[in-house]
Amino acid sequence: MPADSAPCTGIRFANGQQWRLIPTDPLAEETVRDIAEVMQLSPATGGPDLYVATGWSTPGKPKETAGPEICLLPPGNHGEVRINRMSELAKAIALRTLPAGGLLLHGALAEKDGRGVILAAPGGTGKTTASNRLPLPWRSLSDDATLVVPDGNGGYRAHPWPTWSRFRDHGPGGRWNVEESVPLAALFFLSRAEDDRAEPAGTGDAVAYITESVHQTTGIPSQPGRTPEEAARHCEEEIAAATALARAIPAYRLEICLTGTFWDAIENALARQAPRRAKVTVPPEPVPGGTGRAVLRDPGTGLFGPGHIPVVYTGPSMNPTLVSPDLLDVVPYGEAAPVAGDVVCFLREATGQVVVHRIVRIAGARIVTQGDNNPEPDPDLLQAGDILGKVIGARRGETRRAVTGGITGRAVFRCRRIATRVRNAAGILLRSAGPAWGITRSLARFLPACLKPRVVFFATWNYGTLRLYFGRSFAGDYDPARGSWKIRLPYRMLVSADELPGIDELKRCAPARGPAAGDRAAPLPAERG
Repeated sequence: MPADSAPCTGIRFANGQQWRLIPTDPLAEETVRDIAEVMQLSPATGGPDLYVATGWSTPGKPKETAGPEICLLPPGNHGEVRINRMSELAKAIALRTLPAGGLLLHGALAEKDGRGVILAAPGGTGKTTASNRLPLPWRSLSDDATLVVPDGNGGYRAHPWPTWSRFRDHGPGGRWNVEESVPLAALFFLSRAEDDRAEPAGTGDAVAYITESVHQTTGIPSQPGRTPEEAARHCEEEIAAATALARAIPAYRLEICLTGTFWDAIENALARQAPRRAKVTVPPEPVPGGTGRAVLRDPGTGLFGPGHIPVVYTGPSMNPTLVSPDLLDVVPYGEAAPVAGDVVCFLREATGQVVVHRIVRIAGARIVTQGDNNPEPDPDLLQAGDILGKVIGARRGETRRAVTGGITGRAVFRCRRIATRVRNAAGILLRSAGPAWGITRSLARFLPACLKPRVVFFATWNYGTLRLYFGRSFAGDYDPARGSWKIRLPYRMLVSADELPGIDELKRCAPARGPAAGDRAAPLPAERG
C-alpha cells in the first residue's frame, strides 16, 4: 500500500477559513470526490484537517470539543444515502464557520454590478422561481442556500451553496463554484402578495428572520450527541452571529407577485443605501492538479507521521478497547508479518467497508480476526495481503493512547472475553430479578428533581431519536428498528421501558423538527434537546 503523501481536497472561504477534507474509508472518499465535483473544490496542502468517515457514533458518548475534527456520515450504498452524505458533509463544513460569524441561509444568491443580494424564504414560497426570473445583467449564483461570512471590514461576503434537492429523484444535479464570493449588499425576506414592494425590516425582526432561515438549512441545533447545555451554547453563538449580520447588512421584507418586476423594488432599495467600501478578501490560489485519491494513504497531516494512515473507527465491535469515533493510527506492516493479538485494519471487499478487529489466531496462511466485543470470530478468513495495516494508537480529543498488540494484545483480548462473559451472566441474573425491581423503581419517585428520569427528543434536519437521561447522565436510547428501549445498568433498576414513550412519541415529535414549528415538549419526560 502506498505510503506517500496524497493531495487532499480543500475548501476556502473569503474570510480566510479553510479546511482539508481527509476521507478515511472508501465511502467517505467517494463522498469527498463527489462533493469536490459539485462544489468545484481544488486540492489543498494547508489548513485545519477535517477527517471524513462513514459509520455511527456510540450513543451517549460525549462530544469532544478539542482535538482532531471528525465528521461521521451515514453508511450505505443507496443513491439517496449518497446524496445525504454530501448534504451532511456540506452542512458540517458550513457549521464550522459559525464561531467566526458564518451562517448558512436558506436563500437564493443573486449578483448585479458586483453586489450580492440574498432572496430568503421557506421552501415553496417562490425564491427559486424569483431567482430564475431575474433579467440580465442580474446573475443567479444559487437558488436555494447561501453561506455568508464576515469580510473583516464590517461587511459580509456571500458564497453560493448547492441545491441538494436537484440530485434527488433522478434530478438534473448541478455544479456551484462555492469558493467564489460576492460582497453582500442586502437581505430580502420574501412573501407572496398582489404587488411588488420592499420595506425595511427592523433589527429585531431581521434577527428572527435570519435565525429561522439558518434553521431551514442546518436544523434546530439539538443534534444527537449534544447535551442540552451544548445545544444552548450553539444557539447563543447562532443568535450572536445573526445579530451581527442584521446590524451590518440592511434587511427588507420583499413582497412579490408572479407577474411583476420585483427586481425594480430590489434595485430601488439598493439605490437608497449609503455607499460603503467593503474589504475584499481574495482566497488563496488553488494548488494545481486533480483532487487525487486520499483514502487509506498518508495525507501529510503530520498528526501521526509519514507513512501512517488515519482511520476513523465506528461501531461497537471493538468496545471498550476502541470507542466510536476514535481516530486510529494505522501503520502498514511492510516486510513484517502480522502476529496474533494485533489490532488490524482491513478492507471487506464485499461491502467496501474498512474493518478494525483483532487477530485471534493464525493457522498457516489463514488469519482469523474477531472484535473484542463480538461473541464469535469473523466468518471471513484473511491473508497477510488483505491487511492494510496495524493499529498502534488511537486519539480522541487531545488524548492519544497506545493500542496494544502481540502477546500483550492477546492477554487484553482474553481479559475482555472473560469480562464479557461475566457481564452477560450478570445480565441474565439481573433480568431474572426484574420483578424485584419494582421496589427500586418506586424509590425513584423520591429522587431530587435534577436527577429524575427524562426522555429527550434529539433532532436534526433529517432524522430524530429519543434518549433517556438521569440528570445529565445518559441512561439509554430508543431503537425504532426493534421498537424497544436499550437502558443501561444500573438505570434499568430505576425505570421500566414500559413507562417510557416509544414509536408513537417519536412520530409525534418528528414533524416538529422543522424550523417553522419550533421547539415542542411533551409532559412525560419527552422534551426536545
